[in-house]
Amino acid sequence: MEYSIVVQGSLSDPRHIELDEPVTELRGVVEVILRPARAAAPPPAASAGGDASGAAAPSTKPERMLGSLRGALVVPEDFDDPLPEEILRAFEGEAGG
Repeated sequence: MEYSIVVQGSLSDPRHIELDEPVTELRGVVEVILRPARAAAPPPAASAGGDASGAAAPSTKPERMLGSLRGALVVPEDFDDPLPEEILRAFEGEAGG
């Protein structure tokens, strides 16, 4: 599984980079892509979704309760039936006719 870690740092000399925070998720040989830091970049803790200790920031989403819509929605018996040809063609981008 490929993923990226974005961390800011500074070039101490042409062959060494001093990172602003530790990278503990990777080991061995890594690929490094360099670009100038964005002028208005948020502090690392804000961009990581938590504080500097790695703790997650509190969620601002309301908590959802499993089953809270039970009985409010009805799935029709023919839900899994094949679509009529005219609707299928419309989804596939073909003109109706």
